[in-house]
Amino acid sequence: MSLKNYYALLVDIDLPTLSVLPPYVLSTQSQPAPSPTTLIGALMSAVRRHRDGVLDETAPIEEVVKEAFEEGVLYALFWVPPYATTLTLERAFTMTYQKPDRAKLLTEEYVTKCLDDLLTIEDTGTTKGVSKECGKLYDYVISKMWSVAPRGLVTYASTAHALFITTNRDLGRWAWLITRVGRKEDVAFVRNVSTYNLCDLVVSINDSVNYRTRFYIPTRLVTTAANSRRWVLREAVNGAIREGEFEVAVMGIPSPVPIIYKPRPGEAVLIRLVIDGGEEYVPIPREVVGSGCWG
Repeated sequence: MSLKNYYALLVDIDLPTLSVLPPYVLSTQSQPAPSPTTLIGALMSAVRRHRDGVLDETAPIEEVVKEAFEEGVLYALFWVPPYATTLTLERAFTMTYQKPDRAKLLTEEYVTKCLDDLLTIEDTGTTKGVSKECGKLYDYVISKMWSVAPRGLVTYASTAHALFITTNRDLGRWAWLITRVGRKEDVAFVRNVSTYNLCDLVVSINDSVNYRTRFYIPTRLVTTAANSRRWVLREAVNGAIREGEFEVAVMGIPSPVPIIYKPRPGEAVLIRLVIDGGEEYVPIPREVVGSGCWG
């Protein structure tokens, strides 16, 4: 396929708060930015809901990313605004975070055996009159499936930007309809959507130059990086998901501090974007677009 059929879709998004926890962790600092898979999920949610009139909230992310690839979504990145982190207390569903000894009690055998006693507890509000075994199941596991827990929040000081590499420029019309990024509480407001011919953005890599951006960068694409912190994020490349280390810009409050880096010419393709009047040099994996009009 000709490179002229590849597009960069830039979506300007206001996110009042973001709360994306690392996998299998209930209470910790939120990731400072949504993973690429989260961005793709946000776009596909808008496409499925508004274009197709059907949205399956239970679909696994692997299926969503595969469908996105079939729609022409090859890659996604996020421009991280200056941010602050905090903790909030909220009621959390804790079943998936149970200790091993508790989890052993939450089996079909135990629940089936104790169903009548559990219904009695629900009706009476007390464990009196039920078996000791089923009372333990309720007190030790069921009653703790929801509890108050601290949750990490990120607050952005300015507009964020999501970048999608795609072969389908029509996706831009649906990107306007993104209403959340991450969980349902993380409401998003799209300010603008711009579509560029990717070939027009590609620039040659100069080995002696330090480039700057606040888009997060896969660590494997750079030889050096400053003003960044490494996070493990879920990346989606041509429909395949993999976890990897990313260089994520530091907080940078009150003004944005860019990542200063040197790309690996054999691994990265460099594109130039103008955002808020400043130049961003964004490395993307060469495998996303193969070979084409760069030097």
